[in-house]
Amino acid sequence: MLILNMLNKLIIILLIALPYAHDDHNHEHGRGHAHGPESRAHHGVVFGKILNNETKDPIEYSSISIFSIDDVKLIAGAISDENGYFIIDNIPSGNFKVVIEFIGYEQHLQDFTISKDPEHKTDLGVISLTPKAIDTKEVNITGEMPTIE
Repeated sequence: MLILNMLNKLIIILLIALPYAHDDHNHEHGRGHAHGPESRAHHGVVFGKILNNETKDPIEYSSISIFSIDDVKLIAGAISDENGYFIIDNIPSGNFKVVIEFIGYEQHLQDFTISKDPEHKTDLGVISLTPKAIDTKEVNITGEMPTIE
């Protein structure tokens, strides 16, 4: 059961991280992973911690995606660690929306800004995700017991 649980987590991580795993271009030495003209602009860092709203336990392997508010373009992404922490660096200056998701929890959306200060750090603090209520229909199981003679 433990191996199956670990395998399920690995599959989830791979499915979430796959869109971010590309390298179809050249990087300038010492530069971050941002694309386009903003790759030569000032860069900042965003970080935080993700917890279960009810139990206060950390949520590991949560998906953190950062989108540009201007054109809804995906800028960066990460996965929270086993303690619920995440850090994303090399974010160009501008206005962004962070989307935090994990299966079985409500999605969390939050706006933030990265200034042109080269040492800019944005602490999103503790982010509590609320478990989703699963709406199921009633299930009745009926059966007949065979007659033993």
